[in-house]
Amino acid sequence: MSASLDLWNIPLRALNINVRKRLGLFLNPRNTVASDWMSVAENMGFSYLEIKNYEDCQDPTRKILEDWQARCPGAKVGKLVSILDNVDRKDVVEDLRVLIGKPTAFYSEIPDNVSLSLCPGARSKRLIPVKYRSMKKAFPSILRILTMCDYTQPCTESWFWVRLAKALSLP
Repeated sequence: MSASLDLWNIPLRALNINVRKRLGLFLNPRNTVASDWMSVAENMGFSYLEIKNYEDCQDPTRKILEDWQARCPGAKVGKLVSILDNVDRKDVVEDLRVLIGKPTAFYSEIPDNVSLSLCPGARSKRLIPVKYRSMKKAFPSILRILTMCDYTQPCTESWFWVRLAKALSLP
């Protein structure tokens, strides 16, 4: 695995299907010796009843990964590796590290500006970012191609709504 790859900054949703299938091969079988998907789910914060409901799934590992990333938007690959470490599945961690080291381990996300332009209805829709309060983080670079309407500046308050209305009404 590349030394520059920081797993704590890679969102779980970036893991491709092959990595997820491999995790399922390790964790889905009920194992009396090693921890299985149930231990992982418990460490992810799922309740006993939730875990019992996952028993009916054909691929419970896939389902808990999907549900964990849905309920925890900050779910990262690094946290998953940490959970696998906590449940003493070092074999899975090692296999995962080998897979993650490959350039095909992650989905390459299409930037919003490209995906918006590929959308059939893109020409009939508008994406206008509106800044209505100060931001702790920088404005996303992917949106810099768009003109932002900034309501936080006192000098723009007088004409803000007029500018926004005109931008929305343009053909």
